[in-house]
Amino acid sequence: MYQGLVTRQKVASGSKSERETIVLSTSDKDYILRMKGQPAFGDNTFEGVVNQNIVVEGTVHGTTLIVSSWKINE
Repeated sequence: MYQGLVTRQKVASGSKSERETIVLSTSDKDYILRMKGQPAFGDNTFEGVVNQNIVVEGTVHGTTLIVSSWKINE
């Protein structure tokens, strides 16, 4: 389980994959958020919760957190 603030950040600076995307900023690390079953680029699942704290269940693959479920942390 991971929890943190959802933010919008530039990732992969200087590479072909450089882009602005939605990230979960935890106390340990920042993870690119992607909902399970959604494309690596263009997943808009978390647009509505930018600048909110959420709790996430999922699997980390490199710098990406593949989310199986999530909720707003109240």
